[in-house]
Amino acid sequence: MSQRYPCPMIGCDHQFTAEELTGVTSVTCPKCRSTIQLRSRVAEAPPPPVTPGPPIVHHTATRRSRDVMVYSAVIGGFLLLVAFGIVAAVVSSRGKGTITQPKLPGYRNADYLFALDLPTQDWEDHPGMKSRLQVSQFAAMNSEADPRYVALDVVDFKDRTPSPREMDVEARRKLAQFFNRRFDTNPPADAPPLEGPPVAGQPTHRFTFDGRSPEEELTGQVVFFTHDRLGYWLYYLTPPAFQGESEWNAILAGFRLTGRRPRPSTEAKEQRVFTGKEVKGYRLVDETGRWQLDDDPKAHDPEADLVLRAMDPMNPRKPTLAADLIVLNLKKMRGDIVEQVKAHLLAKQQREGNPNSQIQEIEGKRKDNVGNEQGILVHWRIDNGGVRDRLAVVSIVPRGETLLVLYGDC
Repeated sequence: MSQRYPCPMIGCDHQFTAEELTGVTSVTCPKCRSTIQLRSRVAEAPPPPVTPGPPIVHHTATRRSRDVMVYSAVIGGFLLLVAFGIVAAVVSSRGKGTITQPKLPGYRNADYLFALDLPTQDWEDHPGMKSRLQVSQFAAMNSEADPRYVALDVVDFKDRTPSPREMDVEARRKLAQFFNRRFDTNPPADAPPLEGPPVAGQPTHRFTFDGRSPEEELTGQVVFFTHDRLGYWLYYLTPPAFQGESEWNAILAGFRLTGRRPRPSTEAKEQRVFTGKEVKGYRLVDETGRWQLDDDPKAHDPEADLVLRAMDPMNPRKPTLAADLIVLNLKKMRGDIVEQVKAHLLAKQQREGNPNSQIQEIEGKRKDNVGNEQGILVHWRIDNGGVRDRLAVVSIVPRGETLLVLYGDC
């Protein structure tokens, strides 16, 4: 009767014949479909070489001893391979009990300070989506029949923290390349980024999208935020009819930040301190080395004391994308000081050739302090009558009979 060997997978009762294991490096179980790798081929022991000598009957004891050693080695080797197969199955399989499709409970990266535990064990790594979306960390898929994807991109910005607008532009760029047939977003690209739900204790921004690529039509949203000069983008893509809000919320709840990085030291030559020319008692410290002093502040506004400009780091040769900071010294009038400053800046817009300009305050952004001083900080959207839109951050510090105004726009 032929010797038979049991399948090493737990719960499988299939038995292999010796012939099935002879001369092969791996074997697939026809019952449980597990693939078992054999470290060496199991072969029949070769017959002992024939050499001249006395009749073989004189060596009966030696031959029996040799046969026992050969068969023991063959059987022992197979049992060792079976043991290796069991260990490989335990180490490699998670969830389905197969070796070829392990399950991934989550992702970790100590260098980028994050850990993400996915809400279920049904998510599988998807290198193809990672490549198509051009994300640095991972992309995973849930269910081939009703495919849903989650992906994470992280960028190290070294010595600075990117703005929400910069991160918004980067997310739209990657998605527009992915959805090269059709790509729509809410809010549109020219609107300020929307605030998103807190993730790992960090404030976020977001937008929703839907689009079509040559392969499929998907909808979803992206949430982005910063931590320790790292930018994080979490993408969620689903079929148009799928209701995935609860799943998306569970994914966001599973994201954690795992530490902080040492703050980079800024060399003294890179630090610049700006003080007023005519107005005393204030100082501005630039720790990035990106702000440049304008030699003629009065060309920007008759009441300007100091003007700084920083070019967009992603478009350093495009002045229209630069950020300007103007320090104004205004005489304090009666009434609401915010409305006084708004009237002054609206007149500035009109002098610059935008007679139909309007200024609208962005709700929920007002604060009652400026640095260490009592004052008012507001965010404005400036519409130049359809010519262009500007986002302005305005700080107003009362100083006796004057108002020190820091007006920054981009």
